[in-house]
Amino acid sequence: MAINVALGVAIMVSFLAFGLFDRNQKPALWWFAACIAGVASGLIEYSMPPLEYTAIARFAIYACFAVCLSCISIGLWLRYLRRVPVLPITIVFMAAIVSYALISELPRGSLLRAFVYQGSYSTIALVGVAAVWRGMDRSALDRTLLAVMLLFALNFLMKPPIMVLLGGNGGLAQDYLATDYAMVSQTMMAIVTILLAFALGLRTMADILGTIQKRSDIDRLSGALTRDAFHREVSRSLWQADRERTPKALILCDLDHFKLVNDTFGHQVGDLVIAQFGALLESFRRPGDVVGRIGGEEFCILLSRCDEGTARLFAEQLRSTFESLDATGGRSAHRCTASFGVTEMRPAEAFEAAFSRVDKALYEAKSAGRNCVRLARPDIDDQDAEAGGAVEPDALQKRRSFRVVGRTQG
Repeated sequence: MAINVALGVAIMVSFLAFGLFDRNQKPALWWFAACIAGVASGLIEYSMPPLEYTAIARFAIYACFAVCLSCISIGLWLRYLRRVPVLPITIVFMAAIVSYALISELPRGSLLRAFVYQGSYSTIALVGVAAVWRGMDRSALDRTLLAVMLLFALNFLMKPPIMVLLGGNGGLAQDYLATDYAMVSQTMMAIVTILLAFALGLRTMADILGTIQKRSDIDRLSGALTRDAFHREVSRSLWQADRERTPKALILCDLDHFKLVNDTFGHQVGDLVIAQFGALLESFRRPGDVVGRIGGEEFCILLSRCDEGTARLFAEQLRSTFESLDATGGRSAHRCTASFGVTEMRPAEAFEAAFSRVDKALYEAKSAGRNCVRLARPDIDDQDAEAGGAVEPDALQKRRSFRVVGRTQG
């Protein structure tokens, strides 16, 4: 019992540290609360012989551990489904309390009493299992957590038959800690608790690292993905689109006369224009779309489940909306505009091929006077790009550098 309490304290400190390190880790704070309730239950039980196991103390042990399990389940629901099923969890918790009242007068060694007592714990834990099952992404980490949670829930149902096999749990409550069943039960609980804490800790650390990675992938000025992050997300999205055989389109956009904006109004205004355009792209972005800033004033958008006609309308709406914005924040009467190239990607087409094609469409938009949208034309040279396979991490920068030759700047 002392080992279980010590484990609970160590785990409690860990989850508190996770929650304080990243304030978005609300599940970790619920698991911290679970540790508090679990440690409280253990401390009461550990100090019971001097207190002679009063009815209130026995209920406190049971209720504190039920709260512990409820907090674990709430944390799992927040992590995997971003919501808490307040009514179901409340019903399950209250049912556990009522069950305790109903079995409190049954003999301590009664198998029925043991099954109801431990079954209530198992039911609360299964609420957490349901959250992982419904929200998991089938990763190895989530599969492991699901397996550990199932083992944790089944651990309670295994205790009643073990109690019978080992000769009971003591004639009186005070005798419990001296029985073989208590040793086995507490050892089982320590093992599954360590496994669960380890799995939850790994899940939390992975989430924190993912948040850190995501922050490093975001261009702070525009809010769009950085060039390398854009490349990674595009690779994932194209794989998904090819697997589902859904259309996708590519838009390349460039702010017009951006160098003139910087030279005339200063880099502070130029930064504001970039930020305004990035915010506009984010407001237009749909679930599944990928938006990246691949150059100083150049952005690329991969539209999922989108054909050429829809992509053209998307780009035209972006163009007209940006033209109507006061992108300089009232610091100048100058109206900023942008030019757009659009193409629909072919089935299983390499990104480099589509990028080459949409790059030429953007060049045509610039040559046509800027502030317009141009569709990519079929080009037999695309076959060479398609043969190149997936775009390299620095391919976008190389392509952009190559494009400077022959293009009117801005």
